[in-house]
Amino acid sequence: MAKFSNVGLRNYIDKTRARKDAREEAIMSIYAKHGGIGLRKIFGSDYRKPDQTADALNMDDIDTDDIRYSSSKAQSQALALKKYGMSDEALARFASSGDPTVFERLLKIVNNQRKLYEGEGLKMPEEIIAQVVEESTISGPASSGRINIPAIEKYIKGKLDPLYKGILEQQDVTAGSVTLFEPTFVEYAGQDKISQLLKNAAKDYSAKSDIEFSVLTKISNDIDAEIKDGNERPNSSTIKTTIAQRISEIAEIRKLGEEGKAVRFAQLYGNSFIKDFLERNPTYRKEDFPSVFVRGFDIVPLVPSIEVAAMLVKQGVLRVGSTVRLPYDFTTPTGELIKAGDPINLIGSK
Repeated sequence: MAKFSNVGLRNYIDKTRARKDAREEAIMSIYAKHGGIGLRKIFGSDYRKPDQTADALNMDDIDTDDIRYSSSKAQSQALALKKYGMSDEALARFASSGDPTVFERLLKIVNNQRKLYEGEGLKMPEEIIAQVVEESTISGPASSGRINIPAIEKYIKGKLDPLYKGILEQQDVTAGSVTLFEPTFVEYAGQDKISQLLKNAAKDYSAKSDIEFSVLTKISNDIDAEIKDGNERPNSSTIKTTIAQRISEIAEIRKLGEEGKAVRFAQLYGNSFIKDFLERNPTYRKEDFPSVFVRGFDIVPLVPSIEVAAMLVKQGVLRVGSTVRLPYDFTTPTGELIKAGDPINLIGSK
């Protein structure tokens, strides 16, 4: 067993420390010149530690009490977003990405949306924030292969200086990124314009009702001919009665002025009229309509038969995707029984 005097022991310790310091300096010199890649080439990579990857962002249990921001500026921007209604959970998720620009970009999007709405005399809807959060794609920090700290410490024969170790460990992780969603702003047409737009829609439906009138008249004549030939179709009497009712309603509407026609067409075609209007004028919602039109949202038109409904869709009178009712029980080709009055969703192409 080797024996050292006090002086010899002190000299040994000094030499050991000097050798360790020199090797640490050599390590950091390599890092300064060649980065983490240079050290990984010499000492290899260490994949033993778990990565903070995108999976971390999918955890339900995100710590909202200790959100770590990339800078004080990012934290200030996050607080501004919170005033607009962004939740702590959403802020934590964005912060977890490690993207240093995410809050600056988020705030820019929200401010742009706010200005657009205020330019129309409106308050930005709370749904805008929710939409940005839900539609944005977050990728968490990812490891590109950790620098093998244990191998380095074996080489220098001791623990790395905590400052050096922190610097090298930080380089293991590549910051994540966030692809932000920016809602499309649709220029608001204004409440005062809706009456004129509805009148214009009534003119369109005047032409459509003329087409329906011709279709109904033809079907009615066909049924009369079938009865005369002794080849009566099922439910012919019910179909004829419903045809007569719709022809009578169309004839009455023709006598009205523009405003009266708009209201009556909304009632005659119900949800088909309203859905068609909203598709053409996407700035409006149910609450924007004059109260006399609101009932049209819930009206499911009664059509004489499936044949008539199909013809009206094909002719563009009824909107694809609208809902209608039949005045009799009907069995579909797949064997499904649809009772009289049950809603039927119309599919097909115009």
